[in-house]
Amino acid sequence: MNKLIHSKVQESRLSVVAQGTDYRGFFNLFGMVLVAANLRLVVENLMKYGILLEPPTSFFDFYKNWPCAVCYTVMVCCVLGIWIVERYCAKVLGTDLRINICHVTIVVMMFVMPIGFIYGSNATQMNALVLVVFSICWCMKMISFAHTCYDIRHAKARGVVDRLLASDETSRRIIIEKGFPDCLTFQYMAFYLAVPTLCFQLHYPRMRRIRKLRLARHFGAAVVSTVFGYILVEQYISPTLTNARSAVHMEVATGGGPPQLRLSHLVLLERLLKLSLPNLYLWLIMFYGLFHSWCNILGELTLFGDRCFYEDWWNAASFAEYWKRWNLPVHHWFLRHMYFPLVRRGYSQLFAGFAVFLVSGLLHEFLVVVPLRLTRPTVLVTLAFVCQLPLVTLTAHPILERQHRTLGNMIFWFAFCFSGQPVAVIVYFFLAADEELVTFGSLLSLR
Repeated sequence: MNKLIHSKVQESRLSVVAQGTDYRGFFNLFGMVLVAANLRLVVENLMKYGILLEPPTSFFDFYKNWPCAVCYTVMVCCVLGIWIVERYCAKVLGTDLRINICHVTIVVMMFVMPIGFIYGSNATQMNALVLVVFSICWCMKMISFAHTCYDIRHAKARGVVDRLLASDETSRRIIIEKGFPDCLTFQYMAFYLAVPTLCFQLHYPRMRRIRKLRLARHFGAAVVSTVFGYILVEQYISPTLTNARSAVHMEVATGGGPPQLRLSHLVLLERLLKLSLPNLYLWLIMFYGLFHSWCNILGELTLFGDRCFYEDWWNAASFAEYWKRWNLPVHHWFLRHMYFPLVRRGYSQLFAGFAVFLVSGLLHEFLVVVPLRLTRPTVLVTLAFVCQLPLVTLTAHPILERQHRTLGNMIFWFAFCFSGQPVAVIVYFFLAADEELVTFGSLLSLR
């Protein structure tokens, strides 16, 4: 009776001002609920569709995909041609204009050739996608190579190499010892083509040896990511998209007019929400398999030392933070070869940023339209990129980036994974797979 029960002023454990409250039990509960909810979706999918998985034999069918192999060979020859122009023909050509014309011609060939090979063959869409990815990456690499060599040539002609390479003592020493363009050896060009970067340098940080255990671990992770991605596409995403077609149909107009588009909005909303989860998982698996596993595989095989291919983009509180952290090789390329050159020429930062988003949108448009073999002109991806500029400005406000980062991060996740991407997937599915929806396709194609 003498022991006091209430001896001090204190807050409830769940109060906002309470200190030292441990929420690990709730996080464990949320984790179990997440597992249970996803397991229910797996069981429901199996009960409704059964096992839809089939071996991707068409991906390995050489007789169907041989044009892609030919295109790879031609693109390698184009890379060799750009190296020959810079290594042996620059002095013969004489002027920068002639050298640049040669470089631009070859890069345009590398960019355009896959279109003809893909539209003129029966290659699978996945093989076509891989071919387009390699085409874009190699074109960006060659632009960086030509741009860097152009700067070094001009610096040599003006005698300002030391000023150009003031912060890069190793490159300056390479030019002094080996000379330029004599330092551009065939072996180094092949090495540059293989390393996981898009920006050309005369030297890179190198590892001492290949870490075989780490290489095997990254290779295993890449295989597992590919398998899980294939399962998500075939077992979950494809049936959802196929069922969504019932929500969009053409009806004959009364009075003999043109067919009218009819949408079942609630059904489309349900399909959109159902698609958002597997699409999110596929995006995360793609990120891990490509930017972590595959880039580290290339890094280990080439002894490439700088493995910072991404930063903590998942904590982004604004769209600007996301684009700065998501894909560092592409981010560095655009800064080095587009954004800063435009700013140095007197253009505003706003215009330079708009140009970067426009070109990035066009490249992503190319990455989607060509593998799907769309014949209707689409600018949807490009518009999506350009329209992000206002969002970049709005979400960069200190209220979201500094004071309420959790709210900014939630807005980012919702915009990208639960509204933007699923909508884009459904739209392009209809454009590619449902040719009967002429009005719908024409509207989306802005035709």
